[in-house]
Amino acid sequence: MKRARLVWALLCATPVACLPRAQAQAQARESGRWDALGRMVQSAREAGVSVSRGDGSPRGAVDGPPRGALWIQDAEAAPTPNAVLEFARAGGQVLIADERPAAAPLLSALGFRLGPPPDETLERVGGHPALVAAQPTPALRAPGVSRVIANLPARLEPTPDVQTLLEFADGTALMQRRALGRGVVWALADGSTCIDLMLESDENARFCAALVALLTQEGQRPLRVYGLNAGDTPDTQPEASLGDDLVERAGLARDTVNEAIADLSRPLPPEAWVRAMVALCVAVAIVLAAARFPGLRVGRRVHGPRRRATPPPQSTTPKTSPR
Repeated sequence: MKRARLVWALLCATPVACLPRAQAQAQARESGRWDALGRMVQSAREAGVSVSRGDGSPRGAVDGPPRGALWIQDAEAAPTPNAVLEFARAGGQVLIADERPAAAPLLSALGFRLGPPPDETLERVGGHPALVAAQPTPALRAPGVSRVIANLPARLEPTPDVQTLLEFADGTALMQRRALGRGVVWALADGSTCIDLMLESDENARFCAALVALLTQEGQRPLRVYGLNAGDTPDTQPEASLGDDLVERAGLARDTVNEAIADLSRPLPPEAWVRAMVALCVAVAIVLAAARFPGLRVGRRVHGPRRRATPPPQSTTPKTSPR
């Protein structure tokens, strides 16, 4: 039985472990919506960050202790401004990535002020009217990022005790940071900067990865995301997390293989040794008998089909009686 388990585990593990990870990631990207956060969630998990959906908590409170981090993609799905404020003051890390008017009360409670879209005279990326670039300031820790492409952004007005991290060419802010009590809050005046479509830009992808690292302190804090689309599904492992699911299955198969090998290395009881020796003797006897008596072999006859016996040839010399 243990041997059968080993063979089965090997058969199951081989195709899963050999599936190229790039193929799994491509399938995950194709399964998500273009305006979802599926790629950001997947990248965060691959970096070792625990990601969960924050929408399930009561509207008036922040679920869990303030040792975590919040990514608020939709201010209307988030806890109340007072609850987020207390969460940050107690040591939490909070990002508000929502430029819509509905986000203004939450931003205001945290010390930010949402302004109108950037000036229309700013140069557009690739000539597209919706895309405008912002450059990082020295205060932003994002290696390899020389610009971030925003899609129909707003801007953040100057307020006391805030630090600009991303700014447009005219000096207005796309992203700001503020220390609040024992915590830190960030405001990003474009909720589409880290959606799947915008992560086609390598610099946006690097920026969003750096942003997750800042929020979670390199994965030490769990991340809860408010305002996820249906295609993001971070609490389960469907198509959008196919790569992680395959890796997990491969790990389970590997554990089964190791367990079966360990079973093989354990000493067998005396009765098992007796049964094994009897089976070995029977097998040897069958092999010797087959070698001694070819007719016992199963399958095609080694000597060909039987032939009818023929009488010996008659002599042509006439018989003579003895004298």
